[in-house]
Parts: sequence; structure tokens; C-alpha cells
Amino acid sequence: KTETPEVNKTELAKVIEYAEEVKAEGALEDIAPAVVKEFEEALENAKAVLADENATADEVKAASDRLINVIH
Repeated sequence: KTETPEVNKTELAKVIEYAEEVKAEGALEDIAPAVVKEFEEALENAKAVLADENATADEVKAASDRLINVIH
């Protein structure tokens, strides 16, 4: 069995935390439904990747980038 190197998920965790704060502050209330849908999907995807012990560095970066892009 090959050992997979530890993937750093610190940034992804911080982005998820920030996204949750943005959501909690009501920042999505006056946003187009399509944008809110993408935000929710990106957030769920990021959480799934964060929880996935086998996630690759590329998957972690992609999830983080997607969530960052939809926040801004």
C-alpha cells in the first residue's frame, strides 16, 4: 500500500469558515438565486473535500478556488 502524502487543508478550512460567516451575516439575501445556488454547491463541495481523507492536493485547491470565486 502506498502512503499518500498529507494534504494541507488549512486554507480550505479557513475558506469554508469565512463562507459560513458570510452566509450567517445574511450577505446572500439580495443575491441572484443562481449565485446563491452556486455558493451553496461550492460550499457543500468544499466541505466534502475537507472531510475526504483521500482528497488530493488538486481537489483541495479546486474546491478552495471555487468557493473563493463564488464569494467574491
